[in-house]
Amino acid sequence: MSARKVRTTPADMDADQRALYERIALGSRAAESAFPLVDSTGALVGPFDAMLLAPALGEALQAIGSALRFRGSLTDRAREFAILLVGHHYRSIFEIHAHEAIGRRLGLTDADLAALGERRPPVGASAYEVAVVDLVNKILRDADLDDASYHSAVTTLGEEGVFEVNVLVGYYALLATQLKIFAPEG
Repeated sequence: MSARKVRTTPADMDADQRALYERIALGSRAAESAFPLVDSTGALVGPFDAMLLAPALGEALQAIGSALRFRGSLTDRAREFAILLVGHHYRSIFEIHAHEAIGRRLGLTDADLAALGERRPPVGASAYEVAVVDLVNKILRDADLDDASYHSAVTTLGEEGVFEVNVLVGYYALLATQLKIFAPEG
């Protein structure tokens, strides 16, 4: 499948697109990225280019992503576990590639990444990380939690943690489908 949307280069951007572009390409996300956020033409890669189609919505989306990445309560490892589970669920090549790179920076091994690809916690994962994996898998499978699952997740993660995992699953599911619709194969 070929790309459906031609990437927007900086020369083709209006003021609103340029402002969003700069927040993504030059902000904290870029500074912490384990992969380039722009291609050789300066255009945004992955899910970010499509955000330029509607800068007001794109700004809101990137703000949610930024909050999840830089201001959330999940540990870095648990967050990457969750993102990789969503990426594998949606078969999102870009999400898997990008977040495996971030996971490797955090010390995840090939065996850890393989376990997550099979939708299970890596050997040696903490009880907290196992709870995140279980919660993400239940949300992806059922789009709901029964009372026992909810209370179990809250016991380990707290209500804020359960909320954050739910938002994270929704956000990365949206990015996965956005990638499939506007930039097949990333």
